[in-house]
Amino acid sequence: MKITERFILFPSLLASLALPVTNAYADNPWLLEEGQSVVSISYVNEAFDQKWLADVRSAIPEISQQTTWVYYGKGLSDTMMVDVLAGFVSSSWDNNPALGDISGMADTRIRLRWNLRNEYYHDSGPTITVSGAAIFKGSYKRSQLTDINKDTVLEPNVHAPGDRAHGIELAVQIGQTLTDALSVSAELGYRVRFNDVPDDLLINMGAYYAMTDRISARVVYSFVLGQSGPDIGTAGVNPNVFHTTKEEVEGVEIAIDYSISHQHSVGVGLADVLDGRNTGDSSIYHMSYTYSF
Repeated sequence: MKITERFILFPSLLASLALPVTNAYADNPWLLEEGQSVVSISYVNEAFDQKWLADVRSAIPEISQQTTWVYYGKGLSDTMMVDVLAGFVSSSWDNNPALGDISGMADTRIRLRWNLRNEYYHDSGPTITVSGAAIFKGSYKRSQLTDINKDTVLEPNVHAPGDRAHGIELAVQIGQTLTDALSVSAELGYRVRFNDVPDDLLINMGAYYAMTDRISARVVYSFVLGQSGPDIGTAGVNPNVFHTTKEEVEGVEIAIDYSISHQHSVGVGLADVLDGRNTGDSSIYHMSYTYSF
């Protein structure tokens, strides 16, 4: 196993924060081998009680979100693989009056990845991969004004697991194995979504290090840059149109993976939003189990 293969299934969580959490995994360019398959189950917990309204940080009642993801990937050839990411998500807001939880199927992604250049087939230079994905909206509700008490008074239910929109995502990843233990990568992506949700520019940079034959670590620095939309707090912007706002997220993630055997591994990680616009100042932790066959 090459050192880079350790990181195929443990990409960054932060590029996904404009979707349901972790729905748009950031990736490195190294693919599964032909005929190889993997299944991964992960649990992600996100919470915040500070939110950027435009670029002004403000205190709010705590919003928390829990997501269980199932991932399946398969190597179709030496240069191509397909993967599917689906899950169930639940979001709650510690507000008075209580407005109820929001839950349902998370947005689902089906993606095809094509390796243009493999560094292991050349004397020098990086590995380069391109990908295209279709995003299918989930079954949860968006943030909205809601008559929760059936008294004709609309209450602002501001939390939602995501923007709930179909979309398309294109990306290119480039990476290089520097030593037997250290690899680095970068990703540039663009996500187009429908139903008035702004497009996103995605930028990710990662470093991956094998501490032992069984233990690996990664650090990923990520940006999600909304390309248009109004700010929360401006005239006419209420929970009914929060999905149209311009959202920006800058974050960092640290994670560790432990290989129990050649086929079984577990992982844990922490992520934090460093700066943003119209987004929550989230703290995230996650854990996962992966089976390779």
